[in-house]
Amino acid sequence: MHGVVLTTTHPRLVVKPSGAHLSAEWRRGGALHGFSLIELIAVLLIIGILVGLAIPRYHEYERRYYLTTMVKDLRNLGTTEAAYWNITGTYSTDLRVIRYSNSPRVSISMVSADTLGWAAKANYAGDSATCAIYYGNAPVLAPATLKDVIGCTQ
Repeated sequence: MHGVVLTTTHPRLVVKPSGAHLSAEWRRGGALHGFSLIELIAVLLIIGILVGLAIPRYHEYERRYYLTTMVKDLRNLGTTEAAYWNITGTYSTDLRVIRYSNSPRVSISMVSADTLGWAAKANYAGDSATCAIYYGNAPVLAPATLKDVIGCTQ
């Protein structure tokens, strides 16, 4: 019976794996020692602390991603509106007319548009942040406070 040891003191079967990687204590016939409950709880506590520190950072990176995506979409909208104005001489509030498509989960709402300017807001689904831009003679649209500069709420 290779790899199996039957003990005479205890009526149980002890399976002894074979191989060079076994510790010297096992080869001498001693029992392998595991971790105590206190050691396992300490390790779980340390892992819990590390996860607790990592989650806020993850949410911060996620929020930055949302803001970056909304800013990118508003910049693309500005480029699309400028191209449409070069062709027609006016801006449009209809995103289908100017053939603009936004990123997934980003909703763009055109607030105003005419021959002198336009204004739009962007929201990310599942987040409370908002970005906005106004161009030309369009009215100021919070959180944007400067013409042609995208402003976002945190």
